[in-house]
Amino acid sequence: MDVNLATFTYICVSRSHRNPLGRLGEADDLAPVVAFLCLPLRQWPSRGCRWRSNSERHRISFRSVDIDHRGELYDRPKTMEGGDQKCDDNQAVGRWTLVGTTALVTGGTKGIGHAIVEELARFGAAVHTCSRNEAELNECLQQWRALNLKITGSVCDVSSDVEREKLMQTVNSVFHGKLHILVNNAGTVIWKPVVEQTPEDYRRIISTNLDSAFHLSQLAHPLLKASGRGCIVNISSIAGFVAIDSASVYAATKGALNQLTRSLACEWAKDNIRVNCVAPAYIRTPLIQTCLQSQQLSEDEEFVAREARRVSLGRLGAPEEVAAVVAFLCLPASGYVDGQVIIVDGGRTVNGNN
Repeated sequence: MDVNLATFTYICVSRSHRNPLGRLGEADDLAPVVAFLCLPLRQWPSRGCRWRSNSERHRISFRSVDIDHRGELYDRPKTMEGGDQKCDDNQAVGRWTLVGTTALVTGGTKGIGHAIVEELARFGAAVHTCSRNEAELNECLQQWRALNLKITGSVCDVSSDVEREKLMQTVNSVFHGKLHILVNNAGTVIWKPVVEQTPEDYRRIISTNLDSAFHLSQLAHPLLKASGRGCIVNISSIAGFVAIDSASVYAATKGALNQLTRSLACEWAKDNIRVNCVAPAYIRTPLIQTCLQSQQLSEDEEFVAREARRVSLGRLGAPEEVAAVVAFLCLPASGYVDGQVIIVDGGRTVNGNN
């Protein structure tokens, strides 16, 4: 059936209300995902979605290191050619910068959270993070000061509603009432079969993984709205999509977090707050060490070998590979990405070797 331009325009505009962001996409909205997926430190994402860009043309450098096919870090030149421009490790162009923004990352002293804190700071954001372990936090803050990164921190157990409120009061004071980015990263898992999980185990996992993300998002809402361009990124897991041995309660929290992401994205788009989620597979972090210990496996034994066979890229991921995706979702260039759960699993969930 032939449809003239006027009719087509009317249909498109009349249906734009179905989009939480309130507009149809533009022709160049896919450009950032193409550029991002071509960058060296994006290797582990295996699924994409609609991401936004301007017509600006440039190349950027996420870090001064790359990750090879084995997941090992190695040095690379600190500059890349970008037309007539050169961008160093701490410089990005136009929509690919976080200079002047503020961010809160929970659980930022180790693993994925640590990598996210550094990635956002290297893009120019002023970052506040928290940890339950004061000694560990102070050690990280000292290291970050030596790197001249704008990172502050405070002690907080995110499973406590009282401490969450105290944390947000601290953030409000440090950032003078405006917050651009909230990354709900803190999480825990207790590796037990369902019949062995105690009520205390259940409450601990729920309060740390789900309650904290919900409550901190609530508390952060006025600060995110005041910034004029707010962004929330929740850290989920492929456990929200596929079964993971001895992690049923953990998986339930991650499935709930995925849906919370979609719901908040629709509810808060009118406040200019985008909400997205990143769902990694097994990443080489301290949390995985607890899994190995609970199953009495060493890192070089059957667990890693079994998981590597399930991953198309043939290896476990590195925290920096997850952090790169989180950073992209916080950049202005991703302004048309909303309500998405981005799986970062090296192809595990689409591989037939599960």
